[in-house]
Amino acid sequence: MYYNMEFKNKLLNFLQFSIGKIGSFLHVGWFELFFFVCCIIIYYGPTCYSLDGYYYFSQLISIFEDGDLDIYNNLANFPVENIEIRVNAWSIGPAIFWAPFYIIGHLAFLIATSIFPSLIGMFPEELLIFGLDVGLANLGTIFYAYLGFKILGKALNKYYNKKISPIFVLLFLFFCTPIIYYTFRLPLMAHTISFFLVSVLIYLWVKWHDLLTTKQIILIFITLGLASIVRWQNLLFVVIFLPQIKKTITHWRTERTFGKFLKPLFLHITIAFLSFLIAFSPQLIAWWLQFGIPIPQAHSISDFNFLNPNFYEVWFGRHGLFIWHPLFILCVVGLIFFFTQKDLDKFDGIVLILAFILQSYLWSIWVSPWAYCSFGMRGLIGCFPMLSFGLTNIILIGYRKNKKITKIILGIIFTIFSLMNLYLFAFLGAPYGDPTLRCESPLKIEWFFQIDWEMLKNTFIPTFPFEKIAILSGLGAFIILASSLINYFEIRKFQ
Repeated sequence: MYYNMEFKNKLLNFLQFSIGKIGSFLHVGWFELFFFVCCIIIYYGPTCYSLDGYYYFSQLISIFEDGDLDIYNNLANFPVENIEIRVNAWSIGPAIFWAPFYIIGHLAFLIATSIFPSLIGMFPEELLIFGLDVGLANLGTIFYAYLGFKILGKALNKYYNKKISPIFVLLFLFFCTPIIYYTFRLPLMAHTISFFLVSVLIYLWVKWHDLLTTKQIILIFITLGLASIVRWQNLLFVVIFLPQIKKTITHWRTERTFGKFLKPLFLHITIAFLSFLIAFSPQLIAWWLQFGIPIPQAHSISDFNFLNPNFYEVWFGRHGLFIWHPLFILCVVGLIFFFTQKDLDKFDGIVLILAFILQSYLWSIWVSPWAYCSFGMRGLIGCFPMLSFGLTNIILIGYRKNKKITKIILGIIFTIFSLMNLYLFAFLGAPYGDPTLRCESPLKIEWFFQIDWEMLKNTFIPTFPFEKIAILSGLGAFIILASSLINYFEIRKFQ
């Protein structure tokens, strides 16, 4: 009897200790709560409404359900009529980043149906197969959006030494840009995952802002490779690291004779190239399996007009960045302040502007600089973490003059443009709006004077079908885990 009581007391103490440890580990901040509430309101449920989305998604399905990359039989089985069959020009990266959510979701579904077999008969077969897989990919995209905002906020905090809260910048990126559309309306596109990975690059750029070690070079080029398998254009963002690379090479040169200097130079060039190649290898393998050769087949030199860039179309045309989302003008103006403010490094301004110009140039020389059926200039979403530094400069200068007035003005401006963007989000998106308007016409000012209140009510008064509840439950768990891990490592860093 005594040993029984002793065992129970030890078990009770162990449980209390474990619960206490778990409770102290778990961390949810205001941003996590705010983001999750927005997801409840804005996310409709499993959605896939684009040709690009089907091609990205079919690679995920083909790998896990067929064990190959013959995607065309998977496209034929999607519950959508007349999917256009093309050579697969779409990257493998989104499928790879959705894969963890696919695996975990299917394991959870297998366990649930093993315990409750009646669940299988409660839902249509199409929902259980296609809807489940789409929902898990949607879950991945939304989670990466959260991580992108969180990591970018950390980078801005660190770069500006906590002189300014990044809240206005994050709200701007969330509500006044195309990110919201490609997170909730077309979550099977690559743009949100690209935003996340470029935010990671920016964080590394801020964190390692001086001489680079071998380990740092490896991690930077692995991240660059991962960003490039999502959107190969992200390779151009290597330019933001030019100041660090220059400082590092100069340091090697001053410490060694020319002959001894060449050894670390070529060694680290090789390390950087191999690190990038390892991270980019899934795309090379995908091309090799599909085309028999590890190079893309869908694009040719004739698709690009290198000597005649159409910057006007990219910035002010049918889906022009500054037409659909005018506040980016403030971002570009803010980047110029790198050259006028004594406390800002002009070389940082140079590489951030260069990254934006290079991405704009790439789109401006393409056969479709207006980006086909697009919600704004989606091709430049990868630049948004760089442009956010410009907006932060604007805010910081305003704070120096009058912090209270600056906050009021920014609040009014962001509210107006957020409402405009949210209306476009509803008006041009399924299931209640008309997504085809993105293809048929440029942005029209009369749209804002013919507001469809029924459409807005249907879009922003949330409903709770089972599949949405399941996805949001998984999203909440992932956000809590990610937030807790970030908080845990931050606490350890300062101990």
